[in-house]
Amino acid sequence: MKKNILLILFLPLLLNGCSSLKRLKTVTQGNTVQRDYIEEIPFEFIDNQIILQVEINDKFYPFIFDTGNDLTSIDLSLLDQIDYKSNNVNYTISDASNIARINEYLSINKLSIGGIEFENIGAQTTDFSHFKQVNACNHYVGIIGSNLMRKAKWEIDYQNKILKITDNIENFIIPEDAITFKTNSGNYGSADIKISINEIEGKFTFDTGYSGFIHAGMELFDRINATNKINYKKRTGINSMNAHGFTTSTIYKSRIEKIEVGNIKLSAQIVDFEDNRSKLLGNAFFKHFLITLDWENEIIYLQKRINFEKPEINTYQLIFYPNYSTNKIETYAYWNDYDLETPIELNSTFLSLNGIDVSNFETSELCDFWYNKKSDFMTSTINAKILDNGEIKQIQLYRKELLP
Repeated sequence: MKKNILLILFLPLLLNGCSSLKRLKTVTQGNTVQRDYIEEIPFEFIDNQIILQVEINDKFYPFIFDTGNDLTSIDLSLLDQIDYKSNNVNYTISDASNIARINEYLSINKLSIGGIEFENIGAQTTDFSHFKQVNACNHYVGIIGSNLMRKAKWEIDYQNKILKITDNIENFIIPEDAITFKTNSGNYGSADIKISINEIEGKFTFDTGYSGFIHAGMELFDRINATNKINYKKRTGINSMNAHGFTTSTIYKSRIEKIEVGNIKLSAQIVDFEDNRSKLLGNAFFKHFLITLDWENEIIYLQKRINFEKPEINTYQLIFYPNYSTNKIETYAYWNDYDLETPIELNSTFLSLNGIDVSNFETSELCDFWYNKKSDFMTSTINAKILDNGEIKQIQLYRKELLP
């Protein structure tokens, strides 16, 4: 999931000695128990992410289905609930603040997805606890990575929210005119696809763990902008989460007139550019297709299901979301070119929205409000009361189209 949710760096070939071999063994080990099978698995598609139920020791846990994560990950809270063995190797990841954490490679004895059993699957421990700040309503405790996916063939039906799984690619109906990508992904690791943005080409990770459309670093933005000026708007604030928490950055949201993903040609789409970030292709793109993953033959098939529309950025001056750690609605970011008359600091707390008191929610109440009721007042204008550095301020937020 090399993205705005979690960055996992997997560099086994740069390491020497026994630990390197153990890392390689972890990412390639495991198998399915059944043979000659095909199953359908329903999933939830929440905030543009695939969440499915994984069975371990007769209990079900929500996992993200993430082609961009090289290794299956489990939350530390699961360790006393599942059967596993340590692979006797640890590794350290550091965040942008150089805070380091030691994680562990291990083998999960058995887990099931849609009744298909996977055994001896390699995984890594990860602390997911800080994800609850933004995901308490639909909190997941694991990630199905590409190492497990390689043990089967998969079909992702975004429209019907169904995953199909089989050990025989012929069980899927793939028409001759399906769009085909050769990934050259080898025996482990994620898959890359070439994308041309305004005729400048790059390799992008095929990442179902990334909720957005296309994401790239500022070095690519600079190359594109140097030859053909890009129309963009900047958003500054808490835009991403890594292995240890949130990071503050500036995203350039850019209207791109010419995008080519293989022989898929698009225009007037919005691409995100951000400093020191991976190149990603995500679910906002994939949901237009029926997707078949054949890791064994290193092929991805896309069958178009719905048309691409011209996206809009129709937004308020502030970006605000729930913080489920405090059960408050807080400011996460602001638009650099769409200022408030009264400046508001990040992490300020909303007390009311159009006269609705939002200051005393329990977690379940905040979940219900945010997912089911906020559309009642998030129309054109919001009259808000905000607690900003101890001072209560009255402000008005207006919707505006930023990239016509």
